[in-house]
Amino acid sequence: MVSSLATGGTLEEWISERRKEDRPMNEQQLMSLFAMILLGMEETHAQGQLHRNVSSAHVYLDKDSQIARLGSHANTTFKEWWEKCYNKVFKGEWYYLSPLASEGKKYAQEDDIWALGVLFAELATLQQKPKDEKPLFTAEQVTAGEHLNMVSHFSSEVHDLFEALLQVDEAKRPTIHDILQFPAVTSEVNKLLCSTEFNEKFDTIMLHKLNCEKERTTEV
Repeated sequence: MVSSLATGGTLEEWISERRKEDRPMNEQQLMSLFAMILLGMEETHAQGQLHRNVSSAHVYLDKDSQIARLGSHANTTFKEWWEKCYNKVFKGEWYYLSPLASEGKKYAQEDDIWALGVLFAELATLQQKPKDEKPLFTAEQVTAGEHLNMVSHFSSEVHDLFEALLQVDEAKRPTIHDILQFPAVTSEVNKLLCSTEFNEKFDTIMLHKLNCEKERTTEV
């Protein structure tokens, strides 16, 4: 499924190259890439699935690094889902784990959202992942606001999105549908879903939810 997009390697490799070249992203680049990842998660959650394996190593780029697809779902079979959900076994990277999931709580959609927040921080800062297996953020660090300096050079809309993704209280953490309504996300999502090039490569996304048919017809 992702083979057609894997020609550009993984997001992890791309981040590493930009870090070496000291080429941080501007806000538009950041939000365009992240919006594609969010759409991939929306597709997953809309099907009643959990991803469980969010990582920059599992986001695949096209040869021009313009199109990104979220891949490598950890629950690809019912047997794996049963094992992870009921035996509370997590097989992703601990770096992306939420505070409660790292304590052994049964993994849920809210934990996918937290993992997206960690991935967002990785993108925004081009930060290298440490080799030791531990979550990037603790509940105490986030409650104290220690993470917010990572996006201090971006707009208040990006700041609000980042803060919501890493909401410590999972009952208050937004759903993927909520996130797609954030001002920092909405404009990028609409541009993507009204792009012929994007839809040719990302053909299974939620086009039924956004009215882009008219715009695409006009372009033709």
